[in-house]
Amino acid sequence: MFNFRRSARFRASVKELQESIVTASMRFSGVVSQAVDDEINSDVDMVFKRVFTEVSKNYRPFSHVDQIYTSIEGLSFFVHCVNRVCYRPNDDTLRQKLFDPTVISIVELFATIIHSQSQDVNQEEVQSDLIALLSEREMQYASLPSVIGRDENDKQCVWQVAGSIIAQSIGGVAIPALERKLGRLARDFLEVLIRVELLNGIKELEIGAKVKQIEQYI
Repeated sequence: MFNFRRSARFRASVKELQESIVTASMRFSGVVSQAVDDEINSDVDMVFKRVFTEVSKNYRPFSHVDQIYTSIEGLSFFVHCVNRVCYRPNDDTLRQKLFDPTVISIVELFATIIHSQSQDVNQEEVQSDLIALLSEREMQYASLPSVIGRDENDKQCVWQVAGSIIAQSIGGVAIPALERKLGRLARDFLEVLIRVELLNGIKELEIGAKVKQIEQYI
């Protein structure tokens, strides 16, 4: 009976973590895209259909930011944070029982949700894109010494580098549109915005505490 309860709590806690990461990734996309659109405040070059919404007096059905791709970038960052927290020297148990199954489940859940929001999106293609980008970002982020860094001036940390990578990744339409208003500060605006929302996501997710709780049930 004890083992059954322990197993049930493990599954429930893992599911809660998975769902919270997906929610945080979608919220990250919604907030970033809405902030960019609010700053630009123009319908020009709004080429991406909005999938996730945030409350705004300037809401429009289209965006300067690809929300689906932005959410995948956010997901890649949060998944990497889970991987970091799951690391134990000379012991892969936590990664095998938590991280690996979590990535698989998140990819499936995320693809299903995106497909339900936009019928134009092929679910299998979303899963393939997710796996490819998760793998690419994991390789980039894993080479850095820490997620947050020693202080705000530490540029060699995942949080700082992710801001630059994601801005470059999603800024194809947004940055030129921002430049018409902000000039040379456009890219800085986008990078700072992304970093702020990544930090907000980390705080809300409380990944360390959740993983520690899950580890008790293994």
